[in-house]
Amino acid sequence: MNPQQLEHPNDEFKFTLRTARTEDLTTIRDLVTEVFLASEPTSSYLKISPAGFHLIYNAFVPEVDLSTTVLAEESRTGEIAAVLVNAPYASHVDTSIKEGLAFQQILHEFYEPLKSCILIPQGIPESRVLHCALAATRLKYEGHGLFKAILRETLKIATMDPRWDIAMAEITSPISRHVFVDLFYWNEGHVIRYRDYEIDGKKPFEHLEGEAVLGWTNVDREKPYHLI
Repeated sequence: MNPQQLEHPNDEFKFTLRTARTEDLTTIRDLVTEVFLASEPTSSYLKISPAGFHLIYNAFVPEVDLSTTVLAEESRTGEIAAVLVNAPYASHVDTSIKEGLAFQQILHEFYEPLKSCILIPQGIPESRVLHCALAATRLKYEGHGLFKAILRETLKIATMDPRWDIAMAEITSPISRHVFVDLFYWNEGHVIRYRDYEIDGKKPFEHLEGEAVLGWTNVDREKPYHLI
């Protein structure tokens, strides 16, 4: 995509939307780590360390797809303000990473519902699923509609890329759920209540309110995403 200016008359910031480059990857990882550990419900509840989350990030997103990973850059400073990290879908639990293991495990719970309820009935192979894996907005840039703008651009790119038939996300926060489901009309394929989630006889999120949701949408090449 060509870089695009986001203009807001009353904004103190000016933003440029563009796809990620290889040289952005370390900064993106650090941004996602900072935001998730501070405000994403499951990882903040588990009190994962930055070093531990880096290991999870590297296992969870083994191959970032630069052509669909969209970020917002503050035009005057060049700082990455927000990002949606996308990758070809792959789900596994790296049990060698002990810290925050429950974070990986609850996300992996969506693999079977995705496969059996969505992909197989539509005859879609896993290789044609775009994984909207990790979204983050730096705290000082919240409230400027960056996630909505980035998701809109991601879906526009996906419609022009013949590799993808479905986009999916493991939605873990109420804000992300509002954007994916309420604004972009994604389907909810499976829902897990945190406090009820149990694995190996334990409830790792027993005192955490809220839900994790499997969100998905067909990549509709006729849909006018620019109007959302």
